[in-house]
Amino acid sequence: MINVSSAMYNAMQANTDFKEYLTITLADGTVLNIPQSDVTVKNNSITVGGGSNSLPLGLAIAKTIKITIANFEDQYSQYDFYGCQIQLVLGYTYGTNTSRISYGTYTVITPETYGTTISMTAVDDMYKTDKAFTTSLSTGVTAKALLADMCQTCGIGL
Repeated sequence: MINVSSAMYNAMQANTDFKEYLTITLADGTVLNIPQSDVTVKNNSITVGGGSNSLPLGLAIAKTIKITIANFEDQYSQYDFYGCQIQLVLGYTYGTNTSRISYGTYTVITPETYGTTISMTAVDDMYKTDKAFTTSLSTGVTAKALLADMCQTCGIGL
């Protein structure tokens, strides 16, 4: 859940004109600040789900984003987006106020180039949890200690 002011919440009921701001860190460490003008209007989405049509109890919820950026001048053609990190910030203007909400960091798993656009599907760190797990912790361990061990094994923050 993302906390916003009541004024912003009320404005969002009538207008959902969000702007996406992207900071992309490539696998080689290169940082690209993608200008708003290069983020396409179509084909962008955020999916939050646990892979079930009902409310699953005890399930970790993963987020997936799909982002398309314009590459009309081949300004991004030399970059390899596979495995890069996208920091997504959603901007919203209501009245005279503009708010920016950090919506997380995602790892690109599927970059695709279609002529003048680059489409990317990226996931949050929950993808790292899909692995076998064993622990050296003894029985009688606290849930907090077990969770910390799992996060360290998977390489994600607690």
